[in-house]
Amino acid sequence: MQVRAARSLADGMAVVLVAAAIVGCVRVRTSTTQKDYDEYGDHKPTYSANSTVVGKAETELEAARALEREGKYSEAILALERLDADASLSNDVRQDVLLQLGEIHGAALNPFKDYERGLFYLRELVDRYPATKYREQAEERMRQYAAALE
Repeated sequence: MQVRAARSLADGMAVVLVAAAIVGCVRVRTSTTQKDYDEYGDHKPTYSANSTVVGKAETELEAARALEREGKYSEAILALERLDADASLSNDVRQDVLLQLGEIHGAALNPFKDYERGLFYLRELVDRYPATKYREQAEERMRQYAAALE
C-alpha cells in the first residue's frame, strides 16, 4: 500500500514538473548514460537517468549565454540586464549574471566592446559579494579592462 502511494505521489510530481516546464516556469535537464558492462566485465546493459529541475532565472541565464555563443552580444546583454533587474533573483544567480555581464562587455569578439560598462558590472560583483567564488576571475578581468582603457 505504501509503495503504491509513493509511486502515485512520484507520478503526480512528474506531471507537475512537466506542466511547469511547458508553461515556462522551470526547465528539466536530463541526461542518460548507458553502461555496456558491469563491474565484472560481463555484458549487462543498464541505464541511468538523471533529472534536474532548473528555475526560470537559470533557464534565462543559459539562454543569454547561448545568444553570446551565437555572436548576438546585444541581445545577450539585454537578456542579462533584464535578469539583473529582477529583485527576486537568488544571490547565486545574480553573481553569475553580474560576471556574465562584466565579461560580455569586454568579450574579444564583441564588436560593441564597452570596457567601462564591463568594469561597472565586475566591480558591482566584488563589492556586493566580497566572498564570491568569482572574485579572482573578476579581478583579473578588471585588470585586463583597465589596461585596455589606458
